[in-house]
Amino acid sequence: FNSEMTEYFQHSYPLSLELPAGQPKQGFTAVILTHDRVSMLFETIKSISNAPSLHKILVVWNNVDKDPPLDNEWPIINKPIKVIRSKRNELGNRFYPYPEIETTAVLSLDDDITMMSHDEIEFGFK
Repeated sequence: FNSEMTEYFQHSYPLSLELPAGQPKQGFTAVILTHDRVSMLFETIKSISNAPSLHKILVVWNNVDKDPPLDNEWPIINKPIKVIRSKRNELGNRFYPYPEIETTAVLSLDDDITMMSHDEIEFGFK
């Protein structure tokens, strides 16, 4: 593909891209789409953070009009949290293949998913 076609496919078919470059990390990346429900987001992060196979949490901040919480306001967990600010408020932002995703497995969640325990998430991953 030339660069124009690659750009077209990245925009139109983001899930059709190649796997992460290099050796993928073990486990899965949790991608959480959020807009402004910070307390629910933090509960979701705490809930899934105990899943043994979780490699990283990637928070897609979809609120273009408001800043995400400050670094010192996030829950302290045993896994890295990376926040990505969206340029546009779109539900499809959760499916973009961000370079911060270093695993081949991805768990896509909304910020208000609190019904699953870390054991259920781990069982689903295995």
